[in-house]
Amino acid sequence: ERRRGDTGADASAPPRRARARLPALCHDPRVVADPLLRETQKLYGLPASEFTAARNARAKELKQEDPELADRVAKLPKPTVAAAALNELVREDPSEVRALVQSGKRLRAAQESAVKGKRVDLDAAIREHRDALDRVQRDLRRRKLTEQTLDRATRTLRVASLDPDLHALLERGLLHEDLTASGFGLN
Repeated sequence: ERRRGDTGADASAPPRRARARLPALCHDPRVVADPLLRETQKLYGLPASEFTAARNARAKELKQEDPELADRVAKLPKPTVAAAALNELVREDPSEVRALVQSGKRLRAAQESAVKGKRVDLDAAIREHRDALDRVQRDLRRRKLTEQTLDRATRTLRVASLDPDLHALLERGLLHEDLTASGFGLN
């Protein structure tokens, strides 16, 4: 199965909303020792060009000691170019991505308060989120990505920074596909 992004999929097809494969793991503090999460973090920390060979080799190594884990590792999807760039960025400098997620939480809270009729400075929250997004985007530009990949990475950042179910995936560098918003975007 081909992934959307710069991995050969139909460029006209819209990116999918991330399925919750790992978020439950990411939110539970007891799973720091979870073997699949550990393997995923290691593999998604590699450059995209090394992922498939490393995943297949690791699955082969695990086959004898833990066949179930080996099967799950073998099924890990290859990150799109945009997702791999974001995962790499998170590992190199997590502070800006954390700041983006925090500003996304504040924006979401401001939006929810505004919907309830409370007086909030929604414009300030939107500006803060845009500024944080711009800082991460500057870091991405240094990676010499194509404009299309940069656009996909930016869209993925925006979606993941505003969706509580995706915060942990973004902050831990566990993204594997390009994301798109569903519903109304106020940013």
